[in-house]
Amino acid sequence: AGYLNVTLASTSWTGEVNFTKPGFDLTEGIEELTLNWNADKVHFDFTGLGIFNGAISNTISGLVKAYIDSGAMGNVLGDLLKTRWNTVWFQHNERIDKILEYCRNN
Repeated sequence: AGYLNVTLASTSWTGEVNFTKPGFDLTEGIEELTLNWNADKVHFDFTGLGIFNGAISNTISGLVKAYIDSGAMGNVLGDLLKTRWNTVWFQHNERIDKILEYCRNN
């Protein structure tokens, strides 16, 4: 038994997306999408392992932080998001138009 507590302290999204209106036989879609992130702090706290509680907690915390900071998880999620945009969103131009309209008015 136990619990998992994940806290997302802050987010910052930046980037550039170019849209071309259809009509000139151009291909719409995202060619490349990369997500970058890092973790300020990752902490696991294990109990019930006797004298090994601290060592295992620190080791797992360090490994998970290193994995998040390496960019590997961001690259996998970037590929999944790129596929989603290209197969769902760009197949329905009205969705893209709504996003652009929202950006213009807000």
